Amino acid sequence: MNKRGFTLLELLATIIILGLLTTIVIAGILPLLNRGNNEYYATQEEMLVLAARDFFTDFRSRLPKEIGETSTVTLKELIDGKYIDPIKDRNDNDCDYENSTVVVQKITAKDYQYYVTLICDNDNNYQSDTDDKKPNIVFNPNEKTTSGTIEVKMIITDNKKVASYRYVVEKDGSVIDDSDYQNYTANPTINLTEKGTYKIIGYAIDTGGNIREKKSGTYEIYEGISCENVEFESDVEPNTWTKENITVNIKVPSNTYRYEVEKKKDNGVYEKVNSYLGAISSKVTLSESGKHTIRVTLYDDSGDSCTKESEIYYIDKVAPSCGSITGASTSWTNGNRNITVNCNDTDSGCQTGSFSKNFTTDTKTSTIAITDNAGNTKECNVNVYIDKTPPLAPRITKIGFTTAVKEHVNTCNNVGGGTGNASCEIRITINNRSLYFEENKSLSDNCSSGVCSGIKSSGGKQFYWQHNGGASKCNWTTDCPLQGAGSSGIWPTWIDYRIRLVDNAGNVGPYTRMYFSSIYWP
Repeated sequence: MNKRGFTLLELLATIIILGLLTTIVIAGILPLLNRGNNEYYATQEEMLVLAARDFFTDFRSRLPKEIGETSTVTLKELIDGKYIDPIKDRNDNDCDYENSTVVVQKITAKDYQYYVTLICDNDNNYQSDTDDKKPNIVFNPNEKTTSGTIEVKMIITDNKKVASYRYVVEKDGSVIDDSDYQNYTANPTINLTEKGTYKIIGYAIDTGGNIREKKSGTYEIYEGISCENVEFESDVEPNTWTKENITVNIKVPSNTYRYEVEKKKDNGVYEKVNSYLGAISSKVTLSESGKHTIRVTLYDDSGDSCTKESEIYYIDKVAPSCGSITGASTSWTNGNRNITVNCNDTDSGCQTGSFSKNFTTDTKTSTIAITDNAGNTKECNVNVYIDKTPPLAPRITKIGFTTAVKEHVNTCNNVGGGTGNASCEIRITINNRSLYFEENKSLSDNCSSGVCSGIKSSGGKQFYWQHNGGASKCNWTTDCPLQGAGSSGIWPTWIDYRIRLVDNAGNVGPYTRMYFSSIYWP
């Protein structure tokens, strides 16, 4: 039988493989061993903290008085005071009683935190992890200049954990806000709102007892642009109708860098009027009918802006229109007339829905004024037709008659206010005779007793007449004998007529007496 051993190369390969396997096994086991060590000592440290809490409860005088201050108790004190049993390492050896300690630190006005240093020299010189890194504080933003509110976030971070924080706000060199230390749950936000120069000092304590103090940059809030101080002044009160142009004067705050003026009418869009540099005053003239609004936008030198609108200015330059008319007439009357005109206006509206006027004197046509709320006036034409003046009979110099029945027409004098009253006339017919009446004599409105009679009305005209003697009278519908009482068959040498007239308005004129003589045959 041929027996052959391993070659050198085979041996080397085997050794390498075994080494790799060993490394893999150790790498897998060590974390488990270390985790076990960590869990063991973490438990011991938690027991130390509990013991220290009991100790300081009994000895409160040893607690730190000021925030950030610490006080220490050794493991030996805790064992001697029977607050805890002796602590052993994993090999059952005593840990370092003199140098193992618990530190208590005041982190807020009412709160304390505890952290442990446990030393066990006989177990690979085990010592609790120490944290000597201070927490970090960042202010965001760290500095700023503006006319508005500044919001600052105080961002606190730590390699382990933040226990508490505090911030102090200084304005113009004086402290205006101190948060005092508070348990950390989230990054605080600080709002700066008033005009002034600010600084913020932040403080933070981590669970390892490390304290960080950090001062921010400078924050400045200056007096920003404010549209509350924009003034609109006009010669007409806003929200009041007018028929005149309106001039609006605009005043802006003294710290205005520049500003723009716009205007709009009714429900339209704003249109730019002008731009101005600096805090100079300006004015806008409004001239069109409508409802006007002015808008001013202010800018400061940092670009911040604000906007203010004026109240509404009302302009109506269109007169109202005449509506329906009641009470007017084209029929003459000698009484009074009350006439009403309805008013129409689509802009400012009429002062009242209708306007009335009472007419009491001789008037044919007139006007009634209607007015809107802006003061625009319209004269509306109305027919009045009032005549209260009685007509006057004419003075007749000669009236001729032919042998045939004929009427002679003569225009009367109607003086009814000169308002165009209807004309009146005299018609006289005398029994198929031709007579000439010459020479007017004196006239009288008085009748002799027992003589005045024979009033005739025809077509609105009334006549009275008589001849001398009074014994034989005629009326309008019969022949007049025109024969004197003393000389039968002989025509008298004079005739006396009395006439009065009634015009179309119903006015009755006075009697007019006409005396005619020298009656002869042609």
